[in-house]
Amino acid sequence: MRKVTPAGVKRSDLPRTRVFIDCTPTSLYGGRTGIQRVIRNLVAVAHEAGEHEQVDCVPVVHDGKRFYQVVAPLQQLATASADAKPETNAVTSAIQRGALKVRSRLRKLFVPKRWFLAWKARQEQRLLWRQRPTGSALKFRASDVLLMADAGWGLPAPEPLAAVRESGCRVGFLSYDIIPLRSQQFCPPLAVEVFQRWLENLLPQVDFAVAISRKSQADLDEYLRDHGTRLHSLRKRLGNFPLGMKLDECDTSGPIRPHVREAMAASGGAKPFLIVCTVEPRKNHALLLDAFETVRQRIPHAKVCIVGRYGWASEQIVERMTSHPEYGRGLHWLSDLGDTELDYCYRHAGAFVFPSLYEGFGLPIVESLCHGLTTLVSDIPAHHEVGRDFCRYFSPQSAGELAQLMLGCLGVEPLPPVRPITEFQPVEWLDSAKHLLRECLRLAGAASAPDADLARPPFAGAA
Repeated sequence: MRKVTPAGVKRSDLPRTRVFIDCTPTSLYGGRTGIQRVIRNLVAVAHEAGEHEQVDCVPVVHDGKRFYQVVAPLQQLATASADAKPETNAVTSAIQRGALKVRSRLRKLFVPKRWFLAWKARQEQRLLWRQRPTGSALKFRASDVLLMADAGWGLPAPEPLAAVRESGCRVGFLSYDIIPLRSQQFCPPLAVEVFQRWLENLLPQVDFAVAISRKSQADLDEYLRDHGTRLHSLRKRLGNFPLGMKLDECDTSGPIRPHVREAMAASGGAKPFLIVCTVEPRKNHALLLDAFETVRQRIPHAKVCIVGRYGWASEQIVERMTSHPEYGRGLHWLSDLGDTELDYCYRHAGAFVFPSLYEGFGLPIVESLCHGLTTLVSDIPAHHEVGRDFCRYFSPQSAGELAQLMLGCLGVEPLPPVRPITEFQPVEWLDSAKHLLRECLRLAGAASAPDADLARPPFAGAA
């Protein structure tokens, strides 16, 4: 990256630009959902991508006060393994969910919310402090860039950015989506409050933002436009980059549990429909069940497998699934899969369905297309950006449209033509990381433009 060289200083004497990628929440908790998958894969290719872009790309974590360089593979840092958990039956799962519900209601009755949040913040701070890497804290330079890439709203402790900014280092954040603010009906009230507090605290402290899609960038731009003139300058320093695709902890030769094989076994010569996402209202499982029941009237051996953990406010849909007369035969729910078994599900599915009402990206769509599956997705902007003309679209409010497409997959109705799946080329994570680094450097340099915050020093790594 070409640097602005002060008079009398040789370019070779300038420090190499360092781009730090914060991965604190994933390093603490692990996890198998989309954000953790993004972080693990970015960290895995960070060094190689940095060498290609002629910068040092370094994963970091913080303890709430200081940042430290990650010195071990992120998979080893994670306390929660991405491997499959022991199988739980429907009765055990119902008991666990009931216990959590009772505990939550008792807490709301007897513990004021501010006390609970203060206690939670203290517990999180202790966890951050105990699990920080050994060694000296990082000292930032004016030629550095720090990208807050992880799900920071999950940590009550604020990110320690004041000292970082004082050094002249440019700070950015990775925006996945702002669903808790744009579609509050899809999120728990406490999650909305926590996310909003985190974003309002973070935005005045960052110089730029990179989104995971054009749709996410547009949503963030609209939010900035509507929330005061002090954030308007940030609108000129927004970018996006394409996510990569890889089931990063997948071993295709690994063991597959019997109930997973049974769920994905063909029925009447037809492979099952697959959906992969957390069971929560935004993912629109009710529409899929409505369509499934319509399809079953004409094709009794049709089969659906739902893969995803139990989410919030899903008691009714879970009750509908587990009490369905076909549950365990034509309808299966797998809530505890690791990447190996998830890959098995993709490889043995007949078609993929994704009826979500709102998304910032939709990574399972890319995974489905990479596995060569007929892919049926709801007609929303993010899905068109990701699936383009390789997918077939239906209204997220029309079970009839989805049922028609499902019957087409079973050969009893015509399917609308799409672009051949063989022409789909997924983005490799290395290319994704290169694009991200280029966006960070470009936007960090833009933060030194005349209309930027005049209180900030010029960015030493700017082109």
